[in-house]
Amino acid sequence: MEVAKTITFLVRDLLHYVENNLNFMKIFIDTDGIVYMAEKDLVKEMNNLVRKWSKEKYGVEIKEDIFESDEKFVKILNLDDCHYMAQYPDGSYKVRGLEMIRSSSSVYQAWFQETLIKEFIFKNKSYKKIREWVEKERERIKTLPLIDISFPAKVKGEYQDYLIRDGKKFKKQKPIFVRALENSNLNKRRGELFYWLYIRNGVTAIDEKHLIDRELVDWDKMIERNIENIWKKIKDVMGWEKAKKLF
Repeated sequence: MEVAKTITFLVRDLLHYVENNLNFMKIFIDTDGIVYMAEKDLVKEMNNLVRKWSKEKYGVEIKEDIFESDEKFVKILNLDDCHYMAQYPDGSYKVRGLEMIRSSSSVYQAWFQETLIKEFIFKNKSYKKIREWVEKERERIKTLPLIDISFPAKVKGEYQDYLIRDGKKFKKQKPIFVRALENSNLNKRRGELFYWLYIRNGVTAIDEKHLIDRELVDWDKMIERNIENIWKKIKDVMGWEKAKKLF
């Protein structure tokens, strides 16, 4: 454990040294590299700084190159460290850590985030147009199949095996999808797929053959999880809310 901590410290110390001594716009620093914006490839300069860092701080000479160019993007939206969508020069995309690729996301949730970024943010649509589209989606979601807007889940073990983070500690607690399953008429064995959703008196579970009356759905909470959480994060990152307060 101590060796791992030391290695992590050295890598981060090196990355921040490079960050502080090169003129580029940092997008984020990962544990094994830097994503940055600059007019040219700075790998040569970075490797020179590695040698300077190792000599100054630890009296060690490094001859081999540490950094190498990995990927080049033409566009990137970074929502959090290591949570981003980027576009390659050939038009393809790389996605890391976002809802659109998480197994716990609803079909709609994944589509909403991907469409918002690809079709609006990356195509430089105005905030007004994006906001109008989001407003329409808040209504359209109410017409979609419940399966598409509910959140997939599987019970992977005994309920008592689940540990839920409570502040900095973990405690045994039933996750929301387990509570949803218990509050339904479904009888699912370990590993079987079902979907959970918010209803007016809590949560419940459904599958393709066992749906519920749409009148029971808590649409405010379903919209919050499927749309608002994603929309708020993007507005914060883009600075739209701050800009709006200035006028």
